[in-house]
Amino acid sequence: MRSICVAVLMYLSAVGANPVKKERTTRAPKRGANTSSISKTPTTSTIVVSTATSTNKVILAASLNTNPKQLVTYRYGQPVMQGSSTKLYPIFYGPTWTTSQKNHILAFLSSFSPASKPSPPWFDTLHLYYSANTSSSPLTYISGYPTLVKPAQVYGFTTMFYGLNVNYTQMPSLISVAIQSAYFGPGTTTPDPNGIYMLIGDTTITNDYVCKTLCGFHDTFNINGVAVKWLYTSNTATQCPSGCGVAEGQSPLNGGIGDAGTDALVNILAHEIAETMVDPLGTSWIKGSGTENGDVCNFVYGPPVTLGARHDYQAVWEGSLVKYRIQTLYNPWTNVCVISP
Repeated sequence: MRSICVAVLMYLSAVGANPVKKERTTRAPKRGANTSSISKTPTTSTIVVSTATSTNKVILAASLNTNPKQLVTYRYGQPVMQGSSTKLYPIFYGPTWTTSQKNHILAFLSSFSPASKPSPPWFDTLHLYYSANTSSSPLTYISGYPTLVKPAQVYGFTTMFYGLNVNYTQMPSLISVAIQSAYFGPGTTTPDPNGIYMLIGDTTITNDYVCKTLCGFHDTFNINGVAVKWLYTSNTATQCPSGCGVAEGQSPLNGGIGDAGTDALVNILAHEIAETMVDPLGTSWIKGSGTENGDVCNFVYGPPVTLGARHDYQAVWEGSLVKYRIQTLYNPWTNVCVISP
């Protein structure tokens, strides 16, 4: 595997695989903040909550600042990803992943479609987003749901190509190693233009952004003309449990899985997947400053739904291993943060 890594690094250098989009924050950091002082203040103003008891559905909304500069808007001629053709490629990096942790993440990534009976249908909010060539062109809405491509290599990248510290500039090379070494099985050794490659570090992996000012980010790089969409986050349970956890000061610092790091991971993954779908190149659905649909509703949950003595839940996924606590998403038509459209 070491020789494969070297070969891929040379290949990337030849095609100019440089990230082209600014990294995205999952929680708005304070200037110069360390992991214990990452801001938990959402980018919205007063929280407004409404509930409906039908089918265990909880509809949450947060009123946004009425200043139009706070809203995420579309830039014509720019792409979005179609759910019906999007595939999710998780890459588990690090030596301490447990089977249970990976199974929970894989189950979550499989749970967006109606076949999994998600309640509320969190992903359906992304069906409100569209693309169009000009302001007078027909709107093409996002439709369908992404599908999961499970890793063929059970243990992931335990050979540690870059050791325990993986910097931002090294990540495209590492993702390319996974692609070209058939990490996802035969027939997956070329980049999928409709894929989202998710590099996920375990508790031992450090990074030059995560748990310093960010909880996760997404970006693109190029291989032979294919814009490879990717994201990165890691299990932050030991590095910044309060900075990137889902409970926001509540006890315990977890959601439905019962493992603080894994609970945080599924929330951050949901955030970054939603942003990549509607803004894959950093040019489509954004604020002027680069804020995206997940950022506008960053860590906005509303009051949790208590379904048991131990954990609090926000979005309820029926048919998955457990229930998850997931942030709301920005509705571009009503200008509120919602758990479903």
